[in-house]
Amino acid sequence: MLPQERAEKILTLHAAGWPVQAIADHIGHSHQTIRDYINGRRTPGIRAPRPSLLTDPLASYCRQRLAEDPHLRPSVLFKEVADLGFPGSRATFYRALDRRLPVLADRRKPNSQEEDPQVPSGMPRTSARGHQRTPVLPHRVTPIAGETLSSYLARIAQANHLTVTEVLAVLPTWFSTKTSNLDDRALHHMLAPAATHALDELAQLTSTTPAGLAYALPAFGTDENPVRATTA
Repeated sequence: MLPQERAEKILTLHAAGWPVQAIADHIGHSHQTIRDYINGRRTPGIRAPRPSLLTDPLASYCRQRLAEDPHLRPSVLFKEVADLGFPGSRATFYRALDRRLPVLADRRKPNSQEEDPQVPSGMPRTSARGHQRTPVLPHRVTPIAGETLSSYLARIAQANHLTVTEVLAVLPTWFSTKTSNLDDRALHHMLAPAATHALDELAQLTSTTPAGLAYALPAFGTDENPVRATTA
C-alpha cells in the first residue's frame, strides 16, 4: 500500500490531465499500481485485502464436510484441505474459515492449540506422510467384490491386531474423509483427483494390486466395480 499522501497525489495528477506514463515516472511506481488507484481498485489510506487462500472450491468442500459432520475435528478438516491443495498453515486456515463460513466456524469452535491424536509407536503421523513410505502390514487381507471401504479397513485392522484408527493413521486423510460418507459410490469432486494416490497407498499397505482393489471396492469409483457395496 502506498502512503496516503502519495496515493492522493496520483489522483490529483490524473485529475490535472497527466497520462499514466507520466504519473508512473513521477511517482516511481508501476503502471498497474497507478491504474489501480485511478480506476478505484485501490483507495488511498486503505490496504487492499489479500486474496483468501481458501478458494471457492475448498470453501464449498468445507461447507459440505461441516454440514455432514458438525463435530468434525478442525485438525482433521485442515489435513483434508491441505491434501486437496490448501497452501497455508493451520492458523491461516482457521482465520480463512472464520471469514468465509462464520456460522459453521462458530459451530466447530476452532482451537489453534489442538493436537493431533497420538499415533502408535513405529507408525508415521499422517501429517508427515510426504516424507515417509507407507508401511506394509504383515497379514494380507483379500478384498471381497463389492465390499465397502469401512468393512475392508476393519478386516485389515482385525487381521493385523490393530484398530481402524491405527490403520487410518498411516494412510492419506482421503480415507478418513471417504469412510465418513455412508455412500461408498459417492465421490466429492474435490476428492476425485486424490483417489489414485489413495488407491496406490492402500495397495502398498496391504500388499495387493491397485487394479484388484479398484475392481473389488466401489469406493474407488471405477466403472468396473461389480455388485452394490456391501459389508463383508
